Amino acid sequence: LGTLSNPGDMIEVIGVGSLNEELNGIASFTSWGMNIQAIKDGVGIFKPDILTYGENVPGLDMNGDCIVRSGTSVSASIISGSIAAIISRFKKDIDIN
Repeated sequence: LGTLSNPGDMIEVIGVGSLNEELNGIASFTSWGMNIQAIKDGVGIFKPDILTYGENVPGLDMNGDCIVRSGTSVSASIISGSIAAIISRFKKDIDIN
């Protein structure tokens, strides 16, 4: 069944995972598998829902110095920022309430 656990296994949650550095597979620290509730209902919903960079990603620390980080928290930040940029660009065209 994989390594998926709460809250990432919830149907209502967008599960964000990390790709490995080569971008050809899921990073070893990413939880994955079938949603437990879906298995009970007899259907299969595989999580995470979306994958992006997450291993050895360059960035800046609070002082503006270069750092390299890995983890699903890095991936979640990339996805959240991407969604915010899309909403900002199209906010006049969509109703967000």
